[in-house]
Amino acid sequence: MIPEEDPDEETDYDKRLPRSDFGDYCPVTFVKDGYMVKGDPEFEESVYQKTFRFAGEAEQKEFIFNPSKFLKVMTGEQTLPLTPPMPKIMITGVKGAGTTSQVRMICDKYKLEEMELKTCFLNKMKDEKAKRRRERHLKRGFKPLPEKEDEEDAEEPRDAELDEEEEDFEREAHEKECMKALFDAKKGLIIDGNWSGIPEETVDQPAPTLPLEQLLLDARRMPEMIIVLRTKLEKTLERCMDK
Repeated sequence: MIPEEDPDEETDYDKRLPRSDFGDYCPVTFVKDGYMVKGDPEFEESVYQKTFRFAGEAEQKEFIFNPSKFLKVMTGEQTLPLTPPMPKIMITGVKGAGTTSQVRMICDKYKLEEMELKTCFLNKMKDEKAKRRRERHLKRGFKPLPEKEDEEDAEEPRDAELDEEEEDFEREAHEKECMKALFDAKKGLIIDGNWSGIPEETVDQPAPTLPLEQLLLDARRMPEMIIVLRTKLEKTLERCMDK
């Protein structure tokens, strides 16, 4: 005997409204940055009788505040189907797997741009830190450096006041912005994803506080494809050891 269903009770098979023209991709990330990022079912909103999914809570709130800002793309220069961004392919692997060699061969063959992610990111972080230091110097003006304790010491004394970051400086948010700045939606990239051997933090050279995967996810810059190269132990020893 089949039990009667309560018409007022919600069921697991309730259908959501039709998907938007963005499909399950986040409209905010696409319109603002030109990147296609899969929306999270946790951040779903129904607007104009269609369902939209967003990369995160911040994108969901921004869309709800002004949906027309992101929907006008349909009536502007970009029409359906939406033009996807140029592909970003990351190649990574264990030491000795030939990651750098493969990246360069692919770039040479297909005339694509190579990006060594770790080097580019660390350089960007270093440049931005130097800019912030210069800004603090300009705001404060000239101030004599403390005298050297040892005249034979050739190293110039540091000005700790200029080296210290502002109290409201948000380190993780800054790292995400630095990662975003490295990617251009209009360029196809072959990315060398080797992330090992990050140097320790110094006064002039900051080190990332977040792991690579988290940085890419939070910055909404995860490549469309990630290739992991593997190699046999014998081949690794042959390539990496000094005979």
